[in-house]
Amino acid sequence: MSGLTNGTSYTFTATATNTSGTSSSSAASNAVTPTPPPTPSNVFPTPTVKAGASALVSTVRVPGPGTIAQIVTRSRAGAVLTVCKTSAKATKAGKVKLTCKFNAATRAALRKRSLRVSVKTTFTPTGGRPASKTQAVTLKSQRPRYTG
Repeated sequence: MSGLTNGTSYTFTATATNTSGTSSSSAASNAVTPTPPPTPSNVFPTPTVKAGASALVSTVRVPGPGTIAQIVTRSRAGAVLTVCKTSAKATKAGKVKLTCKFNAATRAALRKRSLRVSVKTTFTPTGGRPASKTQAVTLKSQRPRYTG
């Protein structure tokens, strides 16, 4: 039913109409007061993150439909550099897998040393407000090992 105001009390009556005419009104219903729908939950646990040679794979458990965005950054000489970013849509509650592919500069840096990165995951429920979780992850060096 549309056209009602949240917080305002209403009662309803009913009539029936057929070929014989219209009945008298029923007794009034109990009073009802509409309320706005609840705000969608944006609470989600810290994602599980696994780092590979060229990408970070995260599993995010979401409470319902919405958008998941992830940005991975690292610091170098006082500057914040983007390692990768990705996003996905969730159509229902459950697990969503995100794959964030490292950029060329990060892959080159990993051939020399391990890197400490910050992984920020944000979930915005459909019709709700965003919430974020940030965690530190160490990407292991991909330096070739020579034996001989």
